Amino acid sequence: MITSPLPGTTRDSIDSLVKYNSKEYLFIDTAGIRRKSRIDEKLEQISVSKAIGTIERSDIVLLMIDGQEGPRSQDSKLADLIKEAGKGSIIIINKWDLVPEDLKQTTGIHDIVRDKLKGIRYSPVILVSALEGKNIHKIFEYIEKVYSNLNQRLNTNKLNNFLHQLMEVNPPPLHRGKETKIYYISQPHTNPPTFVMFTNIKKGFPVHYKSFLENKLREEYDMEGVPVRFIFRERTKK
Repeated sequence: MITSPLPGTTRDSIDSLVKYNSKEYLFIDTAGIRRKSRIDEKLEQISVSKAIGTIERSDIVLLMIDGQEGPRSQDSKLADLIKEAGKGSIIIINKWDLVPEDLKQTTGIHDIVRDKLKGIRYSPVILVSALEGKNIHKIFEYIEKVYSNLNQRLNTNKLNNFLHQLMEVNPPPLHRGKETKIYYISQPHTNPPTFVMFTNIKKGFPVHYKSFLENKLREEYDMEGVPVRFIFRERTKK
């Protein structure tokens, strides 16, 4: 809302209704979050608290990064909070017009950014210049795409066929010497997509196998920009 080269100029979250292509969007401009070493005033602490609270009432969080500085540790922590809150996310690198030419030519810049924001590494990265208006239209395109991904509901039969084929190739590891099985998978919720797996051993799935399931699910279905939640429930096979 207020243009300044200094972060933290906006002290409060401000709601703005934006109309684009005959559609209305509610944007919440959060209080600018400074690096932790610079937070030495009570007012600044309140601004940070309000900005984090804004995540809770959003569908999609646009994580804005200064292109001259790149992602910082504070941004990485915010990325984790966005994922924990189950929100869709888009990473926006602003001030791309001020980035040196040699850096602009860096191969795989999008992946480099995602690696520094591991919490939301599944999110799209857009390189923009607010000053020049470069790629601003892409923000709206990705908002539509991520919102659609957030609310998609997958076909249960296809989902179970996919899971069973996956387990035939790479079955879950043994748990205390006992075979671990997944009998059935369903998707009870969207926004974010939440999947319930019925298994014989609820605690039989280590982190690496859950990551494997998520990665394969993302390869099979379009989950760009959205977190995926798994819930394991124990039951005996009928």
